[in-house]
Amino acid sequence: MRRASAIAACLAAFAAAALAGCEPQPKTYPVALKGGRGQAVHSITARDGNTFALVASGGDGLTIRGCTFSNFGLGALDLIQESNVLIEDCTFTGCDRLAPLSGNGQWVTGKVISLWGCRNVVIRNCTFRDQRGGRCVVFWGGTTDANITGCVMQGLGLGEPNRADDGAVYLNECFPGEPITERILIQGNRIDYPNGIGVYADGPGAGSALGSRFCERVTIKNNVIAADRGILLWAKNSAASGNDLSACRQPYGVVYAGGGNVIDGVKK
Repeated sequence: MRRASAIAACLAAFAAAALAGCEPQPKTYPVALKGGRGQAVHSITARDGNTFALVASGGDGLTIRGCTFSNFGLGALDLIQESNVLIEDCTFTGCDRLAPLSGNGQWVTGKVISLWGCRNVVIRNCTFRDQRGGRCVVFWGGTTDANITGCVMQGLGLGEPNRADDGAVYLNECFPGEPITERILIQGNRIDYPNGIGVYADGPGAGSALGSRFCERVTIKNNVIAADRGILLWAKNSAASGNDLSACRQPYGVVYAGGGNVIDGVKK
């Protein structure tokens, strides 16, 4: 069988015999992909793992469509330097059940989808629900040209302590030596995170390493967000417009002034 078929068989509950490059054992996670081209995972159900469901690195053209991921320990998808990725029509439920709390005890460190230095990523029409923490999609330094559109994120932050510094969509500051995360579009999503932040573009602060930098060219528009704080835009040359933040205690947490940011047509 081709490798794409092997991937799907692994994730689907490992029903088939040994496949080329992948010899599945029952409920063995994560499935690891490295350096492939044009890989596809369609319409499978993966559940009950202690780490991630899928770790992919260095590939080009990965498609994950119509899949269900549930009951994982640290997250569902961990993507490292992948290019031309499409994730659509997938459902993610309870994918951070074993993730520890942060060092200050304020948020759960699990991440449903992690993007590490990826390029050309589309996440659309996906549902995220019933998470102990709130991080549905996390960007790390060097991820560029990524879109999150038409997704629903609900049932976040269940039964955990204060999560004031956590975001459902979270963009990390760019640490020394990392490329800049830039050209990110977050559009037309529904985010319900009562104790956290809807979209959080983080940046260097008092406790950051020397040489850390801001994300740039982040566009946040036409989302409906119900959260403690709707948007925290600690980025540069970025914009937020047309968002419904009426159900947020504080529509905008902090906006980095002097960074060329525009909020609803007003330059900050």
